[in-house]
Amino acid sequence: MTRTTRVAIAALVVLAALVGGVGHVGATADSQVAATADGGALTAAPTATATAAQEDCSFPVTLTDASGTEVTLEEEPEDIVTLGASSAQTVWEIGEQEHVVGMPVDSSTAYLNGSSNRTHVLDGINVDIETVVDLDPDLVIAPNIIASDDVEALRDAGLTVYRENDASSIADIRERTETTGRLLGACGAADDTIEWMNETVSNVEETVADADSPSVFYWLGGGFTATPGSFQDEGITTAGATNAAANIDLGSPPKAEGEEIVAEDPDYFLVTEGSSLPEDHPVQQTTAAQEGNVITVDSNYWNQPAPRFVLAIEEVSQQLHADAWAAAEENGSSADEGENDDGASDPDGSSGDGEPNASDDDSDGSPGFGAPAAVIALLGAVLALRRRP
Repeated sequence: MTRTTRVAIAALVVLAALVGGVGHVGATADSQVAATADGGALTAAPTATATAAQEDCSFPVTLTDASGTEVTLEEEPEDIVTLGASSAQTVWEIGEQEHVVGMPVDSSTAYLNGSSNRTHVLDGINVDIETVVDLDPDLVIAPNIIASDDVEALRDAGLTVYRENDASSIADIRERTETTGRLLGACGAADDTIEWMNETVSNVEETVADADSPSVFYWLGGGFTATPGSFQDEGITTAGATNAAANIDLGSPPKAEGEEIVAEDPDYFLVTEGSSLPEDHPVQQTTAAQEGNVITVDSNYWNQPAPRFVLAIEEVSQQLHADAWAAAEENGSSADEGENDDGASDPDGSSGDGEPNASDDDSDGSPGFGAPAAVIALLGAVLALRRRP
């Protein structure tokens, strides 16, 4: 892989994750960014581990993060900063949002109740180091897409930074949730959230167990899609379908040419809410496009590796297998327990602040094709810059 390609991949993944409208497009996207930021080879991030003595959720606690750094918290953190939308969602989901003083404040987090009242901590796709330092948090949670230089700058400023592991599966999302709960002294709430996730996934799998498995192509725009081995690939499979991109040589960054998509002829296209297939693209030749087999999903739930991803799986499954879900409803085997009014998980009947985790502004949190277009533009800019002498 050339340096130009590595830079392009890094740019694509960083922008996608920080805006929250495109998400992780490959199974090793986070570790790719971490590796290219360090100028090294692509390697998988180590699994976070806590010492056995901390299983009672007491403090002090020491955990090893994705960078291999032992992170120690002497006491339960009061003020925290999350540098990614998925990290913020997880904190909200376990009811610890009152401790968040800084986070990305944009369309990727607008659905989190009260998020607009926090301090925005990003400068474009980079971390605003000065702003984070001025907040003086007890803990900074950094997704693995955050550049190593930014993490080190925050640590050099005296802040405690925990860098999260890559998330390429539902199991990884569970692990992130458990770790976040441990860091914040909210192990019970994290366990409840994981239990709700497991129940939701099991309900989906049981409902569609005997249904056909249509092929689905997740359309990010411009042919970009989710690769086999990504958490979204597992989401498609769990919803009772197969990833149409699995039979296409996507390359790096993962992109399918129009002719390849037409040849694969998926049964369905999956797009985020507010988006649609382009009218002047070869995909219009596919059976799915001609028959209008295009399903939608909440952009932030589907693209953020965080607990509400299971709600996106459920949403996709209900559209693909409406008959199976209707039959399950009639038989009383499908239930919507554990959801707030806005569909958010609610294992204990509250969102942590006594009200649904809804957006407190008019944004629907779904940037549509704005983010994919920005991704493509950024890729072009990066490649152009690399061609300069």
